[in-house]
Amino acid sequence: MLRKSLAYCFLAAVLVSSVSTALAASGTYESTYSLTGGLNSRTFDASATPKFVVTTSPTKGLERSTMTLYLRKQGVFGDTDIDSGTVSSTKVDSETLYKSGSGSGQYYIRFRNFTGVLFEGKVKIDYSW
Repeated sequence: MLRKSLAYCFLAAVLVSSVSTALAASGTYESTYSLTGGLNSRTFDASATPKFVVTTSPTKGLERSTMTLYLRKQGVFGDTDIDSGTVSSTKVDSETLYKSGSGSGQYYIRFRNFTGVLFEGKVKIDYSW
């Protein structure tokens, strides 16, 4: 009887941990960018508060200029800025975007160039939640 109870407890613990693991996610998304104004990344469907590390490798930019990155969350009544940061428009650079307690939902990165000059390059987004 005790063995049976322990076996059921073990099985329950394995099931709970596998559900928690299934909800957690991490990965990498890679793409290119070409913008003179603004551009959005793909949408990430986060099951918990996400963290994004955005690394840019520019091929065209403007010396001493930056590109602003906004972490945005989609909402019923409009999208909300969650976090923001800047990266160089001419050198490989990275920025971590995260806000504790922002919760699950649909997130994306907004790339913004305020110079009007063409910025191009590659982007890698490492994500986890």
